[in-house]
Amino acid sequence: MPITTSLEVSKRLKESGYPQESVFYWVVNSVIPSDTQIKLKKDCGSWKHSKKIQDSGAIKYYSAPTASELLEKLPKDSHLALFRTISGGWGVNIDNTEQTALYGGTPQDALAELYIHLIKEKIITN
Repeated sequence: MPITTSLEVSKRLKESGYPQESVFYWVVNSVIPSDTQIKLKKDCGSWKHSKKIQDSGAIKYYSAPTASELLEKLPKDSHLALFRTISGGWGVNIDNTEQTALYGGTPQDALAELYIHLIKEKIITN
């Protein structure tokens, strides 16, 4: 099982304003799409110079947070329930309310979907 968010979810996180500071990043080459890969921050060339990795030309970077990193960004005073779905995916529920149950293929994707939802609903800010 992967330990970071998927590329698609990482793109949505970036669009929502999620801080682009993570241990892992998706590196996407728009000229050679088959060259898309996940890398440790220190392998992206900016480890010593900046906490935030910047896009450059055809190369785009997307923070790929782990479940631990995402949990740090969610409300500390809430009760989260992470659960397996019948279909084999993952869901997360905040404060035992059905309307905030969000789903993903992995635990970290489900947590990212919750983060995106909370930002969209202005329950939390970046």
